Amino acid sequence: MAAHRWQGFVLTLVLVLGGPPAAHRFAAAQPGVSLEMVGQWGGVPYAVTYRDNIAYVGIGPRLVLLDVSNPAQPVFLGQSPILPACCVGDIVLQGDYAYVASTGGLHVIDASDPTQPGLVCTFSPPGEEFGTIKIAGSYLYATKHYPSGSSGLHVFDLTDPTCPQWVGSYPAPQCGGLEIVGSTAYLRFGNFTMAVLDVSDPVSPQLVCTRSTSQQPGSFVAVGDYLYVGESWNMEVFDISVPGDPQWVGFCDVGGSVESIAPADRYLYVAVMPWVGMLVLDLVNPMAPTVVGFYPDDISEYVAVGSGFAYLTDPFTVQLNIIDISDPTNPQGVGLYDETSPVYALELSGNYAYVSGLDVIDISDPQAPWHVARYDGPSGGALDVDGSYLYGFYHAAGAEGLVVLDLSDPAAPQPLGQLELPDTRDLVVSADYAYIAAGSAARMVVADVSDPTEPVIAGEAPTWYWASAIDVAGHYAYVVEFDSALLIYDVENPAAPTLVGQWPSPEHPREVAVAGDYAYVCTDPGLYILDVSTPSAPSVVSHLTFGYHHPEYVTLQGNYACVVAETILYMLDVSQPAAPQVVASSVTPGHHPMEAHLRAGYAYIADDDAGLTILALYTAGDLTCDGRIDFADINPFVLALTSPAEYEAAFPECHRSNADINGDGIVDFADINPFVALLS
Repeated sequence: MAAHRWQGFVLTLVLVLGGPPAAHRFAAAQPGVSLEMVGQWGGVPYAVTYRDNIAYVGIGPRLVLLDVSNPAQPVFLGQSPILPACCVGDIVLQGDYAYVASTGGLHVIDASDPTQPGLVCTFSPPGEEFGTIKIAGSYLYATKHYPSGSSGLHVFDLTDPTCPQWVGSYPAPQCGGLEIVGSTAYLRFGNFTMAVLDVSDPVSPQLVCTRSTSQQPGSFVAVGDYLYVGESWNMEVFDISVPGDPQWVGFCDVGGSVESIAPADRYLYVAVMPWVGMLVLDLVNPMAPTVVGFYPDDISEYVAVGSGFAYLTDPFTVQLNIIDISDPTNPQGVGLYDETSPVYALELSGNYAYVSGLDVIDISDPQAPWHVARYDGPSGGALDVDGSYLYGFYHAAGAEGLVVLDLSDPAAPQPLGQLELPDTRDLVVSADYAYIAAGSAARMVVADVSDPTEPVIAGEAPTWYWASAIDVAGHYAYVVEFDSALLIYDVENPAAPTLVGQWPSPEHPREVAVAGDYAYVCTDPGLYILDVSTPSAPSVVSHLTFGYHHPEYVTLQGNYACVVAETILYMLDVSQPAAPQVVASSVTPGHHPMEAHLRAGYAYIADDDAGLTILALYTAGDLTCDGRIDFADINPFVLALTSPAEYEAAFPECHRSNADINGDGIVDFADINPFVALLS
């Protein structure tokens, strides 16, 4: 039967079974909604290790493999799948496998093919957050510091290297660094204590003794008969020639917090933060290490050494530094890898995502985003695209304000003009005007951007307190005063904004989005939906909380509101604003996602140290991915049913699986009646 005949058949069924085809009748339908993480780019580098000309780097929620045979030009080889949580904190290699500790658990990655490292096992019960890992014999030892009830040393049997089996543990509060020497384990035990454990029976570690440290211990490395303990301001040395009875014998002042230590020959290479870098310590007298070399760096997090080079991660400048240490007294930077970045602000336009920095990411295939280019661009916390222009904030020494970039070539933004403004926080652009929340300056600024090369202030209005967020709908601007109120301004005359309404929030407002007659306001404990059909008298129509998670960003598409609440993304059906319902949620890898955008069946998240995270939004019945289920979905449904290739060509960013209405994993004629029922 031809597709058009099926379209008529389905339409007839809807009319017969469902009554009159009023679009609002279908808006309240509760379809099956789910979120699945499908794409990711960027993130912050923390951990690194090295073997055979390959650097294994933890970048955001992935393990990235780089060919460093030419240290001056590291080459991307491959990356692991997206791990459950950010970020990779430690990496140990054995055979074909990389064992990775992260805030989301302990992971095993098959790295036998460096171009296609694959995740083969994750040990990650709820709440697991592993720190340091070591391998000794056929056992893997890992510290875990969250939740406090199960923090301590955990032991895994590696008889099957593809999936460690938990065999024992020893509880230790605030457990941190770790070193294994023979049958003895040394680890942090509380704030100023080192624990010494007998692990001759790995299944049942036993406490032998503890030793006080002058400061908080963080990193442990053994060289010969000596244990070097990196602390918050210095390095302490213990003689461990008698197993189980360490004796303090010396220290070295390193001028900062020791984050990691890598031994090589008679030297220690030490990552020290903040604003120190990598120190080289000579162990010619092992009881009194001496600083003989120095490589300056902003925030040195993790160091690894191999084949005459040191590999140093810097989460502040977001790069991996490659350092020539052939002369340990004079380390020299020779290369870096910086194809990565945290993402704090995000805007979409066409096939590209623009993230604060400015990085340009090709998202033509949302499941395989790739980095196009990096430019010196907006570094503030907000971006907006209007037509062929990108608007953002710049923050330079002694100056900040609005910057405009030309997107005539979308992959190569070019700066056009800027306008100096104090403490810029949020913006939205509409009809030749940029509306700006000016933070502690306590005002809303309206900038005329009709000439993007010379933006000028057209008007402004005072706020009572810190203006932190803004949205514009029609000729009204909605401004959030941080922790205080929602203010509504009439901006029909942009030169003279007039305050016409206000809603004093009882619960610390953070963000606002407006659609139709409703404003959606994020507050500390939940989301308020306000009726703003009369701007002078906004009124609450509903209030939804998210447990202990505090919403900080909200965006809208069709009948859906997407709420970012700490590390969780919530999808809400708001077709009935008086009765919003959570229909799906997903944990994001980043520690503090900042904002989200919904477009054509995908949620794009500015996911902080996890970079750009992309979730597929599957909604049974929404075959156009516009956030609604209505008559416009009938023809696409029939196309998905009868001609999958044509459907995928017509809706490349949507999901044919949305036509699987009965949830049996197959799109076939058995979905017709459920689809009709969903509409009617």
